[in-house]
Amino acid sequence: MCSLLAVAQTKTVTGVVKDAENEPVIGATVKVLGSAAGMATGLDGTFSVPAEKGDAIEVSFIGYKAVTFKVTDKASYTVTLFEDSQTLNEIIVTGYGAVSKKNLTTSISKVKADDVNKTALSNMSQMLVGRAAGLQATLKSAQPGGGISLTVRGGGEPIYVVDGMVMPSTSLEGASGGTMTTLPSNVNRSGLAGINPEDIESIEVLKDASASIYGIGAANGVILVTTKKGVEGRIKVSYNGSFSAVRNYGYLDMLNGNEYMNYVNAFGKELYLYNHKMGLYGGTSYDGGFDPSFGDSQIAAATTTNWRDLILKNGSISNHNITIQGGSKVLTYYASGNYYKQDGTVANSDFERYTLRTNIGAQLTKFLKLSTAVNVNRNVNNNGSVGGTGSGRGPEASGSLAAALTYPTNLPVRDENDEYTIFKFVPNAASMLDILDRSQTTGFAVNFTADVDIVKQMLTARFLFGYNNENSERSIYIPSDVYFDQKRLSRGNITRNERYNTTLEGTINFNKDFSSAFGMDAVVGMGRYLNKYTGLSVGYNKINDVIGNDNIGAAEGDIMPGSSHAEDEKRSQFARATFRFFDRYIISGSLRRDGTDKFFKGKKYAFFPSVSVAWKIYDEAFMRDITWINMLKLRASYGTTGNDNLGSTLYGTYSFSNNYVKFNNNGTSYIPFYLKSQDYPDVTWEKTVMKNIGLDFSFLNDRINGSFDYFWNDITNMLGWANTNALSMFSSYPINGGHIRRYGWDATINTTNIAIHNFR
Repeated sequence: MCSLLAVAQTKTVTGVVKDAENEPVIGATVKVLGSAAGMATGLDGTFSVPAEKGDAIEVSFIGYKAVTFKVTDKASYTVTLFEDSQTLNEIIVTGYGAVSKKNLTTSISKVKADDVNKTALSNMSQMLVGRAAGLQATLKSAQPGGGISLTVRGGGEPIYVVDGMVMPSTSLEGASGGTMTTLPSNVNRSGLAGINPEDIESIEVLKDASASIYGIGAANGVILVTTKKGVEGRIKVSYNGSFSAVRNYGYLDMLNGNEYMNYVNAFGKELYLYNHKMGLYGGTSYDGGFDPSFGDSQIAAATTTNWRDLILKNGSISNHNITIQGGSKVLTYYASGNYYKQDGTVANSDFERYTLRTNIGAQLTKFLKLSTAVNVNRNVNNNGSVGGTGSGRGPEASGSLAAALTYPTNLPVRDENDEYTIFKFVPNAASMLDILDRSQTTGFAVNFTADVDIVKQMLTARFLFGYNNENSERSIYIPSDVYFDQKRLSRGNITRNERYNTTLEGTINFNKDFSSAFGMDAVVGMGRYLNKYTGLSVGYNKINDVIGNDNIGAAEGDIMPGSSHAEDEKRSQFARATFRFFDRYIISGSLRRDGTDKFFKGKKYAFFPSVSVAWKIYDEAFMRDITWINMLKLRASYGTTGNDNLGSTLYGTYSFSNNYVKFNNNGTSYIPFYLKSQDYPDVTWEKTVMKNIGLDFSFLNDRINGSFDYFWNDITNMLGWANTNALSMFSSYPINGGHIRRYGWDATINTTNIAIHNFR
């Protein structure tokens, strides 16, 4: 009998890693695929790893293309790595197109969603905090789902474009009831709250002339949001979830009941001495006439109510996401579901969101591709009564936290009659927890695009239709046993709002390199943008607490209905062309013509041009021997954007008077109407002229890269209001007046400090 046993022989594979200049590459990762064996190259670029014949070894290093080779009978290997600059080839989304970073001529900051920890983020705005130079992010409210104010280079709120569709920058929230409820204006949330941050692929911030292609509203910059799409490959199902605990910063300790009563007595006595010029405040001695507010027996028997602890509490954030993606050459798909719940650190405050998103692409023919993205969301909020006073009231209409810090600690929550205690005109903080303030928003957004290849890889057309619909409802009720705004009175308010936003665009794109010395790309298009808003509200008082908001018709007191309606339309034509010469010099120009229905005939349309240039210094002959510079590019831009948002109409409006005119012994009543504003045909566009000089750089195989920009923006023909002459029937009128200049600089620098085997 004869048996054979074959055993794989492990040997030591040695070699050296060099770059294109024949210099050793230090710290390159050398890994045997399919095993744990690996190392980093030494100071002379050499490596030594155990492997078997036929094994595949991968050599990689940041800024270089990875190389894989198979182990043979050779004793030693020389591996040459060639540069693969991710910084140079990174794709930047621009208005109606995309460009590699090395060919970018304007100032655009890109935020990759994968670089942001999205564990506890409630909306897209929070992803940008501290992530883009020149973008200021300010927290407007710490409430669950609270708003983040984003401004670009000191301007106002930018416009948001999600997958080509223009979206509202503000949340749709109902009012707090005005003079009927006098609740604080305690709701302040960000726009795009219906988009799950986990569905976002990248965000670009257009800061200079790059925004000119968007014309209207782009004076304060543009934020482009690109969502995730399906990719070709096997189906992939993933889940991620997180739970976070939240707590308040420490507040000053409250006085207990005894301390509070003693301080009241002490202050009262000092006030008595001061008013009567006694002791330290005058020449006479204390006469013993002060009568303390609290006696010794009352102080000894005092109890303590910690009002602060009744209002503040620990919070939490729960976030769960599931995604399904995959596809083939014909069909790709992406679907996600999200549940987000944030319990606030103030009683009666929380935020809950349900989101479902799908993104499907179908290559119907060789020249036609259809894509559809659908986003559905439902947001539910309990609005804690925290905030400043409402409707011009003082402390009598303050929020619960302000009341808790004001209310005496020696008073109990309820008195001997089981009614909430009252201290002067300050609301009882515990009683405010009985106030109902609940809102919910549902949103539906759909985006259809059709891409047509007219000439393969040269001439394409795109048609886009985007529709966004949001509905919000807010319900407020103050029970009759809550002393608020110096009265115990049941009252409530219900508001319902709805808005539509429609984007309809068609573009034709051209892109071709005619030779190594010249290439160009261009886009022409037109768009139509519709916005519509409707609102309805009803305020009332004197109703049974059992009924509340369920049957407003049962109210015995005042009923105040209100409604509102607004809509506008914008039409645009635009074009842009970019020319590349010798892969070193780039010039780009754009022109947009915008029309709005807000201005009068002859002023409805305006032109917004821009021009930008770039010089790729690193591609010049005199730079070729400087190997540690991967990119050095100088650029400059000039562009104009516009603003048509005065906040009011320029057309004459009428309103009605609450004072009826009666005739025939009060048998006939007429409602008088009066001119509320007149026509202002001379008011025109506000324009912002943006100028920018910038430098992009990348050194040491992308270990250090970034940019520096200096800008100055001139806002001219500013829309505003001026006082009218004496005896005018109007107090003010709209004008174009004023000139503001904003200037400054912003810089970005990214570094890879350590890049070795299995660690970066």
